[in-house]
Amino acid sequence: QISLPLSLSQPMKYDSCGSLVSALQSVNSQLTELDLSYNHLGDSGVKELCTGLMSPHCKLQTLRLGSCKLAPESCGSLVSALKSVNSQLTELDLSYNHLGDSGVKELCTLLMSPHCKLHTLRYGSGLSPEVSSVWVDRPGTE
Repeated sequence: QISLPLSLSQPMKYDSCGSLVSALQSVNSQLTELDLSYNHLGDSGVKELCTGLMSPHCKLQTLRLGSCKLAPESCGSLVSALKSVNSQLTELDLSYNHLGDSGVKELCTLLMSPHCKLHTLRYGSGLSPEVSSVWVDRPGTE
């Protein structure tokens, strides 16, 4: 059984995500916090991980993916997972990735939805003022 929370300090790559996804989809899954920062998951690894996030058995509330070599393509997979009725994620850290304005806009559009359970999104800096204002103007934030 996996202890809570889980932080993987040994580098893993996208092709190692299968076992982790199986654990998230397990009926016995108790994992609520997962830190995969500084792993080279890439967009394909996040896409696979998102299948686990959409499982009705996944109880993950906090996911840290800082410095995981993610590009704007990852945002589409994450948005699909976060739109899932099964998603329990309330905190997502995407700091130090290369999401670009388009990826962050996609995530911020999701945040404006009243059905989104996400309360905290960290995506770093270096974005255009237009994208930064999307986050500042999010309904329900100050």
